[in-house]
Amino acid sequence: MGADPFPEDHSWNWYLANRSKISSLDLSAAIVHRAGYVTRRDDQIPKMITNWVVADLETPDGRQLMADAVDQMRSSSTIRVSVILNPTSLPAIGEVWDGNKFIFSRTVIAALSVMKPDISGQYLSKILKEDVALDISSGKKDPSEIKVQDFDMSILRREIDSSNGENLLRAHRDFCERSLGIATGGKRAVVNNGRVLGPLDDDEIFSADDFGLLERYAFTTVTEKIGKALAKAGDEDDMEDSEEDSNPNKKSDKIMRLVSLLISRPQSKSRFEIPYRGDQYSVIKIDAQHPDRPAFDITVIVDPVSRGAQKVGPILSTLLEVINCNLRVFLNPVEKNSDMPLKSFYRFVLEAEPQFSADGRIAPGPMARFINMPTSVLLTQNMHVPENWLVESVRSPYDLDNIRLEDVESTVHSEFELEYLLLEGHCFEQTMGNPPRGLQITLGTNHQPVVVDTIVMANLGYFQLKANPGAWSLRLRQGRSANIFDLVSVDGTEVPQNSSGVKILISSFRSHVIKLKVAKKPEMLHVDLLADDDSNSGIWNSITS
Repeated sequence: MGADPFPEDHSWNWYLANRSKISSLDLSAAIVHRAGYVTRRDDQIPKMITNWVVADLETPDGRQLMADAVDQMRSSSTIRVSVILNPTSLPAIGEVWDGNKFIFSRTVIAALSVMKPDISGQYLSKILKEDVALDISSGKKDPSEIKVQDFDMSILRREIDSSNGENLLRAHRDFCERSLGIATGGKRAVVNNGRVLGPLDDDEIFSADDFGLLERYAFTTVTEKIGKALAKAGDEDDMEDSEEDSNPNKKSDKIMRLVSLLISRPQSKSRFEIPYRGDQYSVIKIDAQHPDRPAFDITVIVDPVSRGAQKVGPILSTLLEVINCNLRVFLNPVEKNSDMPLKSFYRFVLEAEPQFSADGRIAPGPMARFINMPTSVLLTQNMHVPENWLVESVRSPYDLDNIRLEDVESTVHSEFELEYLLLEGHCFEQTMGNPPRGLQITLGTNHQPVVVDTIVMANLGYFQLKANPGAWSLRLRQGRSANIFDLVSVDGTEVPQNSSGVKILISSFRSHVIKLKVAKKPEMLHVDLLADDDSNSGIWNSITS
């Protein structure tokens, strides 16, 4: 939704002639740029909440929805209200209109166009009363007869007569159908900062109390956080605003678009501010390399002689290379250490970007180097990797568990490879919820059904299988496991009956944990998985069992 797509000095007449060429995004931009609003008072404060009432104002239900929105707006200084007309029916294009056709809808649009936001709110509160609205719609009362203070009503009368209501109504109805996804024919809805609530059922009531609840909900989710962020950065921005940006209506439009973009994204972990007394001492501050560009704010609190500090340092160094960020590191050591807190030398292997050799091939890989190490002590080389990684040493001429550098002629070098990614999970019986201890599970492909296998443990039904990236088939091992149990579901997804297995996709280096449910076959309900076969049983086995 960008700039106004209509040519200068053109309006809805031009839209009707070019209707088939205008996209839904351009139509939305035109609606936003030409919308008029009512507010509680005419001030220069941008409004954090924008409510659009989608309704046919020629019907009592549509007028009531608009009246409730205006009524609730009068008790809040952060809301502005506008209307999107969704007429029940429209005459054919080119048909001559009666002078009073859609007179009430045209009156509301004219009031929003020529009156100040607070004055139009007073006027709408008067004409939205049902008896007054019926008199205006039937032609018994002229809209200009409803007086409001400090406004020349002849201006409103001229606007009603001069405006091309037919083209405006068609544009609004197209906007409802193409952009909002609301069926035409007088359907009602509420659009709160771009979020469409509706269409409402014919007998559904959306009262002023519902608008108040909607305001509180909007503030507790995204709007309040955006308001605080804008207020924090407002002083600097206001000094650089153009004349157009200084218009509170334009600022409110930007806020509406910003909120609509944020609420469409999936919710993630919430951000929070870290309170502190000052940052003059024991704080490392590094400003962004490009202060004129958007920058991330990264704040780290760390004990400088902890294991966590060993990992955080290389990560922060890499982030400073790849992103534009303001970094603050608060050093927070413990008051007293009874022992040496760190007894290891650590290197975090992380590259800011892929490395290539001189001939254009990708480099062998990142490397950790240890220099100036003590030569007399006995050292052990370990790899700290994610829990689901199986990493093995593939090349080293030395015993990595017993390294004494004074006994080594040259440097100690070693190469490690990521051999497997663990597929982990928990298995339970569907009815009792007990782990099926001893149940055998296999992982394979269509051509090789059994590549690796494992046994479900009694402790939380845990199992793990060695795998690599790709698509795999998880099955119960042929024999007692497959004869007694059936697969029921995997991570909430039902497994079809008589299925030989389920597909498991390893598509990430992150830990992959699944939840597997099994059930005993109807004829095997009383059979113990770990019991001996019936062919090996006898009287003494019966007595001992």
